Amino acid sequence: MVQGMEIGNKFYDSHSAGDPVMFGVREVVQKVQASLGIASVRSELPADITRQPVATANLPHHIQLASLVNQTTSVFIIDQKTVAFIPMGQHVLLLDSHCHAQSGAYIAMAPSSRIWELMEWYKAFNCFPYSMGTVTNVSFK
Repeated sequence: MVQGMEIGNKFYDSHSAGDPVMFGVREVVQKVQASLGIASVRSELPADITRQPVATANLPHHIQLASLVNQTTSVFIIDQKTVAFIPMGQHVLLLDSHCHAQSGAYIAMAPSSRIWELMEWYKAFNCFPYSMGTVTNVSFK
């Protein structure tokens, strides 16, 4: 998965020519699928990093679904930033491989039972003005 993010970063660098360009997960997958070993890509769905009354509207719901399928990660896009939430047994790894204006690349990990604390930290750390983004679950071979 980390190799996949590296390939995705190289794709972005080579296709953006230094100008900010927003690519969707499916668009990138179509271009780099062979080199990533992607088995499947689910639909891109709205997902929130703050608790909503409908479970399927919450990002942790999609991360839980990803944890049920081997080698599956939740790719989340919010405020033109893409990160991966990777289920790892009883933990969730948050991986941001890009340097942003106010922060560098980072990795965070939390027990699955404390995923809402990870969501709160992620929102506060990035100073997002809103909490809704999109999630796409991607399975690797």
